[in-house]
Amino acid sequence: MSTTGRDDIRRKVRSIAAATAILLGNILVYMRYPGRILKFYRRLGYLPNVCDPKSKNEKFLWRKTFDRNPMYRILADKLAVREFIMMRCPELAMSEIVWIGSSPQQIPQALLQPGIVVKTNNGCNRNIFITQVPVDRVRFNKQIAQWLARPYGVTAGEWAYRRIQPSVFIEKMIALPSGREFFDLCFHVLMGKCLLATVDKDVKQESERIAVFDPHGNRLTAHFKDNAKSKPCKELPEDFQLPATFGDAVRYAEEIARDFDYVRVDFMSHGNRLYFCECTIFPMGGYSIISGGADERIAAAWDLQNSWFMQSRQTGIRGIYAALYRYRLSE
Repeated sequence: MSTTGRDDIRRKVRSIAAATAILLGNILVYMRYPGRILKFYRRLGYLPNVCDPKSKNEKFLWRKTFDRNPMYRILADKLAVREFIMMRCPELAMSEIVWIGSSPQQIPQALLQPGIVVKTNNGCNRNIFITQVPVDRVRFNKQIAQWLARPYGVTAGEWAYRRIQPSVFIEKMIALPSGREFFDLCFHVLMGKCLLATVDKDVKQESERIAVFDPHGNRLTAHFKDNAKSKPCKELPEDFQLPATFGDAVRYAEEIARDFDYVRVDFMSHGNRLYFCECTIFPMGGYSIISGGADERIAAAWDLQNSWFMQSRQTGIRGIYAALYRYRLSE
């Protein structure tokens, strides 16, 4: 048999082995994480191919299942990520922290005044905006204590939050989220290249409006949804003008996420000032949908071969899967 013939046989054997590994891998993942699979199905309406993901949402599920990049714990920690940002972009502003502790009972009553935000570092949407006094301290302490004690994103598989040492901290409020010149800017960045951005006004309020842009500030025909069953978010008006900070935000986002296969980098914009907000590893739990071909663009650009899992040495059954999946991606 010629060398070419033997090479063809080897390729066919490896291809069959890779396909078998993906099939068996999916079976094992479905058996080990049935709740996670069911949640994906309920949110998005289809059963995922976890071990050979194609869609953006499947790749988030792949990340939850396989990619244990130790840097994700730092990015997910609302306090630890600040040190990372200060090293990477020392000139980038952040809101001022005035107090850090391990329990709500330790917070001095004198600090609980309008103009501050109380947060925990171990999850998302764990914020209390102090807008009036006196604060109901019993209710306040109970809520903070629950956040500190309860790991975030367990059923969704957001493992990075479980590794965080929980703390409660107080920031000075930059502006009320409903402020006229206050916007949330979120940038989807893959290996240091921003693919698209969302600009959000009045986040998590009845008046919330959102729009999608490319990194050059051109508005895209796209709609944002929390998941397949939710209604599209209401959009910013057609004549909406981007904040002056947008260009700087793109530049900072690309620098912050230059080493990651995918990270969403979030900022707060108030007037002409830009502030770092957070890095998001699993945006909206990995269930959000951006229409108009945006999700397809992200999925196509997201090369899992750049992930920590694929770049690092794996052992045991994970090592076998990594080797065969690496071959599958190279076919």
